[in-house]
Amino acid sequence: MTLPARNTANGDAASNTALRIARNVQRLRGERHMSLAILALRTGWPLARIEAIEAGAEDFLLDDIDRLAEALLVSPAQLFA
Repeated sequence: MTLPARNTANGDAASNTALRIARNVQRLRGERHMSLAILALRTGWPLARIEAIEAGAEDFLLDDIDRLAEALLVSPAQLFA
């Protein structure tokens, strides 16, 4: 299952979810004093993908939520809080 990014046909609910995850990734990364480059390294994703996720402009799978959570040392639910 793919979680849609901003401005998709699924409307505001999908946009709000992507933006909530984006804000939480930024916040959690900042709380851990983790650079974008370190988060990219920990997830195994290109830096541009991390930047797009934090901008709320990236589509991602539910498995990606697990990978982000693991890299940030949080539960997946904390990305949706």
